Amino acid sequence: MLVLLVYLPGFWWGAPHATGPERVNSWGVDDETPLGPLAEMHNILEPKPDRNLGYPLMYSFVVAGSYAPYLGYLKMTGGMDSPSGEYPFGLADPVSSLKMMSYIAHLVSVLMGVGVVLAAFETGRVLMNRCAGVLSALFAMTCYPMFYYARSGNVDVPVLCFMALTLMMFARCLSLGFTSRRAIWLGVFAGFALGTKEQALGAFLIIPFVLLATCWREHEGRWRSRKFWRVPFAGTLASIIAFGIGSGLFVEPSRYWAHVTFMWDRVAIIARGDIYVPYVFPPDWAGNVGYVQRVFELLRDMITLPGVILGLAGLIWLLVRRPKAMWVAVTAIAYFGFIFYMLRSPQMRYTMPVAYLLSFPAAWIVAAAWGRKEKILRWGMMALAVSIIGFNFLRGVGLTYEMVQDSRYEAAQWIADNTEAGDTVEYFGPSLKLPPLEASVTDRQTIDWIGIYRQPRVDDTAVQEILAGWEERRPRFIIIMPDLTSRPGVEHSTLCPPQLFQALLDGSHGHVLEEEFKTEPLFSWIALPELDYPTVNPKIRVFTLPNSPRP
Repeated sequence: MLVLLVYLPGFWWGAPHATGPERVNSWGVDDETPLGPLAEMHNILEPKPDRNLGYPLMYSFVVAGSYAPYLGYLKMTGGMDSPSGEYPFGLADPVSSLKMMSYIAHLVSVLMGVGVVLAAFETGRVLMNRCAGVLSALFAMTCYPMFYYARSGNVDVPVLCFMALTLMMFARCLSLGFTSRRAIWLGVFAGFALGTKEQALGAFLIIPFVLLATCWREHEGRWRSRKFWRVPFAGTLASIIAFGIGSGLFVEPSRYWAHVTFMWDRVAIIARGDIYVPYVFPPDWAGNVGYVQRVFELLRDMITLPGVILGLAGLIWLLVRRPKAMWVAVTAIAYFGFIFYMLRSPQMRYTMPVAYLLSFPAAWIVAAAWGRKEKILRWGMMALAVSIIGFNFLRGVGLTYEMVQDSRYEAAQWIADNTEAGDTVEYFGPSLKLPPLEASVTDRQTIDWIGIYRQPRVDDTAVQEILAGWEERRPRFIIIMPDLTSRPGVEHSTLCPPQLFQALLDGSHGHVLEEEFKTEPLFSWIALPELDYPTVNPKIRVFTLPNSPRP
């Protein structure tokens, strides 16, 4: 119940205000809700060439299944008639219906965030004691990005949930014995994790070898017997079936292999550096050093510097004192090695499983110290753990506050109060990040959003083209805010040339700065780490054209 109360506030953040066809996506980067999962289900029946191939289908299956009761309700009450792929999608009230579907999808993430924490408790408990389980759960619950991703429509908390459940079953196999039932559940969870996002493979690389070694000891090396292979075979078969169904491989094989090709090409693009997002490291010496340094910075941001040190110290302690528990902690090293090789653009969400896995050695070393007689060691280690958990919790509360009071809400109210039917709002970057706009207000991209695989033009020629367009169109409002490719500290879209942004600030090109929106932090003395993208509470500037004619 505590975890639910922690993650539930702000789950509505990012739900779209779908007053037009370009306003139907959630604010979060890679948050495909509300329509993405339904589009994937429809594409299974009627495949289209422009499909989203970024992920396997497990998350889409889960979310679409969660939508089913609500869609049935809409159908029975006349809220949906003749569904289609065009706005308003057959919905009588697309604004409220798409918002409700976003809420449902985000609640799925909330519940899976709860699952992550419960799995952490059981993993810590079964390999040590209840104190270790409670500490593991608290370390996992207060990991900083959990307060964001457990409320969004991204796949990152769902895949972490299935990973956590897999590792929980691994821990139970190590502690209580490798039985067919436990092997099957381990295989199911592992298959679902891989069917959600293949990067989970990194955490599972050592598990088969450890469990086979367990079988070897239990059967005294008689590996040729049917009895030796019965349990591993049950687990393997369960994982294949779960992965085949969850990923969509058994449902629509062509789509899955298209996804694999797409992702392999994307990995190659990132390795070449042909991607315009912060922190891309080439696979050379300098790039590898920079990569490791960046991952350390991310871990520090997620669980604090003392938390990282405590987790690493616990990992070293486990290597000597707790051989069974050690194998669960070592999966953090295996996972890091996997993403180090495969994902050359480290992000918080990619590194979140490492932070989760460090929760266990951190909790176990504190729990071990709590069992010692020396009072200084007992209370000192417990005070350190409580300080880390408490500080992370306050950061999570601060992030929650900024989600609930996101700058877009205040900006949307101001725009509604100061626009009339037919007014045009121009902006740079993807439309999904804009404040909610009324149906009577038109929005327009100043220049086309080119994504993250093409370098934006920001030279003086681009500036002149933009200014010429504004002179012709005379937009009354211009919104400037960062987008997913904006580097830390940059307060405008990368599609907006810096010299043009500066000219807008000083009013030298006609438009003047009318309003700025950004909610002040709840705790001014706590600096919140940057998330992967400037999505929560971005600084929004609204420029207006004085004395411009009304439509």
